[in-house]
Amino acid sequence: MSEIIHQLSKATRFISSPMRVLPNFIIIGAQRSGTTYLYNLLKFHPSVLPAFRKEVHFFDKNYHRGLAWYKAHFPTIIEKIINNSTNSCRTITGEASPYYLFHPHAPERIRDLLPEVKLIALLRNPTDRAFSHYHFAVEKQAESRPFLQAIKEEKEMLKKETDKVMNDPHHLSFLHQMHSYLTRGLYAEQLRAWYRLFTKQKIHIILSEDLFEDPQSVFNNLYKFLSISQIDVTLSQEKINKVNYDKMDAVTRKLLTKFYRPFNRDLEKLTGISISWD
Repeated sequence: MSEIIHQLSKATRFISSPMRVLPNFIIIGAQRSGTTYLYNLLKFHPSVLPAFRKEVHFFDKNYHRGLAWYKAHFPTIIEKIINNSTNSCRTITGEASPYYLFHPHAPERIRDLLPEVKLIALLRNPTDRAFSHYHFAVEKQAESRPFLQAIKEEKEMLKKETDKVMNDPHHLSFLHQMHSYLTRGLYAEQLRAWYRLFTKQKIHIILSEDLFEDPQSVFNNLYKFLSISQIDVTLSQEKINKVNYDKMDAVTRKLLTKFYRPFNRDLEKLTGISISWD
């Protein structure tokens, strides 16, 4: 019975998609950087009406489903008007699909449909992000190789998959999404694709470490970026990507820190943000 109700609800949202609004903001990544934590805290703001699910993945994996499918995930115009009146505030909505940052077709697709959308990129120390991503793949039974072997083989494997994704906009690559441990941490390279299509004023960068050390300051800046009122952050008990695996050994950490250092300096120059990931 619950499945029938769920399917009816989806069908109703799809039928009513012409009356639904498109997002004002999108959290584009990075994966394993705390996007769920960020999104869940943002939902507490009275101005925010969230999407029906956090990760819609329209501009990467579901683009072929069309605009009506995408709009079905967001509130109706009536719901927005009611929220404006009830809370005496401007109402916004948005989603958070962390594969967007890394997907080569997402920037152009978003620009074409939502040229005025505000983009949020949450970036974590790439060494920690890569290790977390690897263990996420292990947990999902999508990875059986030792970590060092996986990252050693990544470049050659990923090049083939990236070529497939680039040459065929409809190609869905599990390997490109799941086995991109090192490459997803090359943030400057990914952000340049977005800066070519959006002004820097449209892209808000947050460091994961800042989010967890001083969430109120981070959200004050985020609220300003989204043009909504300042409120006290309602902290939840969630942790950033709950760790249930052993810590990275010192030798591997030193190796990855050295690998990422020039890319992190490039990121500093690109964004103007001081980064202390060494």
